[in-house]
Amino acid sequence: MSYGKAALRLQKELKSFGDSDPSIAISVREGNIKDLRIFMLGPDGTPHADAVLFFVVSIPDGYPLSAPKFSITTTGGGVVRLHPNLYAGGKVCVTALGTWTSSDRGANGWSPATQLSAVAVAIRSLCISDP
Repeated sequence: MSYGKAALRLQKELKSFGDSDPSIAISVREGNIKDLRIFMLGPDGTPHADAVLFFVVSIPDGYPLSAPKFSITTTGGGVVRLHPNLYAGGKVCVTALGTWTSSDRGANGWSPATQLSAVAVAIRSLCISDP
């Protein structure tokens, strides 16, 4: 997919981003559509309920054929790990990105049909479950 088509897809995704979950927001950093920030509120009824979680999202040149890279920055300077799949060093491991696999779920990984909002909702759901 050419950069033009990738940019059009990203613009469409950004426009509808908050539709799936109003507690998740996205912004473009300094006009660079490939450098995004995601902000999400911790889920009610969890230890993260009053927290705002911050993520950096880097969009690769091959998007959507190549997965975006999500990094959590809410780590207390690299010492806080909010969930086993959210590392203190920033790594985010979820099946939707192809960064985590489970032997009991069969084939996992990034699909070009996956939207950024779906990945964000999957990450937020990690904070609901008891690791």
